[in-house]
Amino acid sequence: MKTQIIDVAEKMFFSNGYKATSLQEIAESMQIKPASLYYHFPGGKEEIYVEVLRNRLNQYCDQVYAMKKECPDLETFLKSFAHWFILQPPMNMSLISQMDMPHLTPLAKQTVMQLVSSSIFTPLRETMAQSSDKIKDIELTRLVGIYISLLSGMSLAVKQGYTDPKNIVDDFIEMMMRGILKPSS
Repeated sequence: MKTQIIDVAEKMFFSNGYKATSLQEIAESMQIKPASLYYHFPGGKEEIYVEVLRNRLNQYCDQVYAMKKECPDLETFLKSFAHWFILQPPMNMSLISQMDMPHLTPLAKQTVMQLVSSSIFTPLRETMAQSSDKIKDIELTRLVGIYISLLSGMSLAVKQGYTDPKNIVDDFIEMMMRGILKPSS
């Protein structure tokens, strides 16, 4: 039942946001009473929300580490991760931080930030650090943030049908790895 609650709540939170999703709506879509939600999640809506994010971010973390093992170099890894990331169900971290985080308790905010850091930023930063001898002197956490932000925008464009996922990823990684200027002759 807990897994079902998380699955239903995930769809609602990611499409409507935290504030606009009520326990009553989650319960109604599962055809259960709201009290049943409290049985599994005594902390109510906020606990469900944090578990939804934990569930999704743990999947992201597992995927990043699996790709790290499979990819022979940084460029292949970045391209593989980008292809995978932009095709995932929507989870816009910018909207989560702007729209949802203000409505969470300080403890829940801290938990969410730790989850994001440990599941996405840390593994990507570690992967980039392994190739730091090939990367310009750029602060890696900032580079990871830029990379993820741009992928989130690309994900929206792909999901809206504005662009082909393969082409946009290939162009993005090419620009990221080699810049936009033609080599001087």
